[in-house]
Amino acid sequence: MTLLDRFRHHLAELAPAPGTALVAVSGGADSLALLDLLVRCSDAHALGLVVAHVDHGLAAESAAVAASVARAAERYALPFASVRLDLPAGTGETGARTARWAALRHLARELGASLIVTAHHADDQAETVLMRALRGSGPAGLAAMRPSASGVLRPLLPFRREELARYVRERGLDSWSDPANEDERHLRSWLRHRVFPVLETRLDEVVPRLARVAASARRNAEAWEQMLEALPALEFRFEPDGVSVAAHALAGYDSRIGEALVAALGRRAGVTIGPRRAARLLALAAEARSGSTVP
Repeated sequence: MTLLDRFRHHLAELAPAPGTALVAVSGGADSLALLDLLVRCSDAHALGLVVAHVDHGLAAESAAVAASVARAAERYALPFASVRLDLPAGTGETGARTARWAALRHLARELGASLIVTAHHADDQAETVLMRALRGSGPAGLAAMRPSASGVLRPLLPFRREELARYVRERGLDSWSDPANEDERHLRSWLRHRVFPVLETRLDEVVPRLARVAASARRNAEAWEQMLEALPALEFRFEPDGVSVAAHALAGYDSRIGEALVAALGRRAGVTIGPRRAARLLALAAEARSGSTVP
């Protein structure tokens, strides 16, 4: 089965709802492969594709890259939207990612897009799992990137970086390699170029193994999220500005169960709540005083 066939099959399983979808295209091989696959699999989805590019303004050739992405959109006869951020020199990986996501979400709101589609793939997922493990993340953190969550679709997660690069070459697509991806001052780049090659000399299928860790952690997180609605005493409901549960019921659970439920509440609301913040929220629930708040 070709990569195109596998992608079409996987996309059908994800079953994205019809609507406008912002396709994040950096100009790199992964995102160009994503765009080409989505266009060629238009029979497998009912998405109105808009090509979106965020220019961080950090690389000398960034304007030329933005122009090349615009030409790619024109070649596919798709609308194109871009944002130039002009981030200060020395902006780190985390700062650039935060600014990029803010820009993409702003574009999505402006264009009425219900979905942002990104080119994160299996190698990205493995790097994320290892990074989070080294930073001491719990099970929810090890779940890493979800295939579909909070208006973001990641249809390339089952695919490897190498096969996507091969697909781009075979399709004759002109891609750009971001120099930041080679800068080993960034933890992700260091892991990619120094650590993973060593691991792969000693262990088979390092990337698939780490993908299984993410999948297992994700199932655990999703199970706790389902528990919110499986426990009627919690009175879980969505609110205009978040989610709510009955404080007296939440406070009645063992602290370990309570912390897991609070973390699940956070994920439903689109925020991350760690153990210390969960303990503060449980203490608030135990006070049972109407109008009390905690940041």
